[in-house]
Amino acid sequence: MKRLNEILSLRKADLFLSTDSPCIRVVGKGQKERVIGLAERTSAHLKQYLSVFHAKDSPETDLLFYTTIKEQTGKMSEANVERFLKKYAEQVREEYPDIPERVHPHMLRRTRATGLYRDGVDLSIVSRFLGHAQLETTRIYATPSVEMMRRAIAKMPMTSLDEAPAWDADTDAMMAKLCGLR
Repeated sequence: MKRLNEILSLRKADLFLSTDSPCIRVVGKGQKERVIGLAERTSAHLKQYLSVFHAKDSPETDLLFYTTIKEQTGKMSEANVERFLKKYAEQVREEYPDIPERVHPHMLRRTRATGLYRDGVDLSIVSRFLGHAQLETTRIYATPSVEMMRRAIAKMPMTSLDEAPAWDADTDAMMAKLCGLR
């Protein structure tokens, strides 16, 4: 849940949406700061979120994501995020039946990281995006797709089809016997 806390601890001042390269500043494990670039679409969503939840009549807070309970505004809880995920997963499951019964924030993190990797994003960039200090930690997320493996095999140098086998007829018979073909 440490990584979810990175999001829940974001302040409005951590967003840089009015630049040519929108980004967000995240403080991760060990108080390490990293800057993550945002897609234009994500930037637009965040701007819309700010216009609704940080409007003039909204509670006075610099927290990006907050809750107000008994007129006290504070940081949103991790359990609250999990309730939101469960609620919205249930709402769309009929249309998207592959959504698992139990969804949790870390699942979204892993799925996005795996998707980036499978879409060809360099593993070191995925690692930085996730805030991993070691590339080896990111490799846990880096499961190649069948298509990635097919492309890798296609890049391998192949011998010519008219090349003679490196074994003779006796070796051929022995190999067939060993493989249970004779």
